[in-house]
Amino acid sequence: PVDNGGDGPMSEARRIRLVQDLQPPMLEVDFPADVLSTQQLTLQGRSEPGAQLTIGGHEVKPDKQGYFSWQLTLQPGLNVVVVEAEDAAGNVAYSSRIVNAKVKSP
Repeated sequence: PVDNGGDGPMSEARRIRLVQDLQPPMLEVDFPADVLSTQQLTLQGRSEPGAQLTIGGHEVKPDKQGYFSWQLTLQPGLNVVVVEAEDAAGNVAYSSRIVNAKVKSP
């Protein structure tokens, strides 16, 4: 450090360990069958603990082990369901499925 234009006292030596993480987080999603007879879908799965998770643009909070459950309301017909997990290093994993909700419009 600099002190009044000159060198100051030395600071304590420290170690720094850098780890390069280029792997996307683990992401497992239990998607339903391709055709549903209801508009309500409970999507469950697991991601890397600590990862940020979004389902259909909604932030979902997994538990400490990474398990999650989220209730979706589907539109009649084809629905694209996208699940995204992002780890602390910024790596992203995606899982998506087209789900057909064969129900009558309200």
